[in-house]
Amino acid sequence: MHRNLMIVFLAVLLSAPAVALAEADTTVYSASGVLEDGDQDRLELRIRHDEIENYMPAMTMPFPVRDWDALPGDLYTGDSIAFELVVLPGAYYIQAVEVLNRNPLAPPKFEPTAKALHPGEIYPNGRFTDAYGEPFELAATEPALRFISFIFTRCPLPTMCPLVDRKHDTLADLFAKQKVGRDRLLFVSISFDYVVDTPELLQEHYGWRIEKEGSWTVLSSVGHEDDLRVLAAAAGVDFWGIEEGQISHTMNSVLIDGKGKVLEVFSGSDWELQAAQESIRRALGEGR
Repeated sequence: MHRNLMIVFLAVLLSAPAVALAEADTTVYSASGVLEDGDQDRLELRIRHDEIENYMPAMTMPFPVRDWDALPGDLYTGDSIAFELVVLPGAYYIQAVEVLNRNPLAPPKFEPTAKALHPGEIYPNGRFTDAYGEPFELAATEPALRFISFIFTRCPLPTMCPLVDRKHDTLADLFAKQKVGRDRLLFVSISFDYVVDTPELLQEHYGWRIEKEGSWTVLSSVGHEDDLRVLAAAAGVDFWGIEEGQISHTMNSVLIDGKGKVLEVFSGSDWELQAAQESIRRALGEGR
């Protein structure tokens, strides 16, 4: 995406009047769009923006934010916003973010994204119900490594929850073939749809996949909303609109060791299978 942006940027430079270039190397464009996500660690806002006149077509992309503290304190995902895009030679960022229309589903207070625990910190315990209706306690799975993700069955985007499901399936199958049992490694998918994703629905949705992979368990948060919020926040995962049936969420996965210590946080849904596999193998080797 950055390369495409630079191609557009070069095209603008080539077509711009020489006088304008001589006066300044910085161009500021007025823009508007809908905030889709925010990442304070990366200092980025992902915005589904309208066409930016004389610069670029409408698209969804991350924009760097140089001054995070200057953002509106009540900004929230789903808000319609106006902003300025500042383009310099070889760089760009946004500023002067202003809320035009509030997301009607937004809670009263905004945090652009939950802040994940750092490696070395202890991941919290949580109690849920598995797809077979049995109680599940995360701490009771010690001393196994646990690879934890957050999903929901109605997720329509193939690059979000379904992609993470496929990765869990692939990893669980790979380590099962290497005779690594669930006493040493457990893949945990927690649904944050605490209204719809009952144990019965999870069993119907995942069925043979979790039966095939004895080291992959899928958990219902129905009746366990408090535990869900604690564990999701510790992984840096936000979700909202559950009760309204208009779910939005961010994604992260987290690897914790046999004592609950965070080993690594995998950002978003596009983390590499190879990277996760290598991290798990290193952790398994350290535990031998």
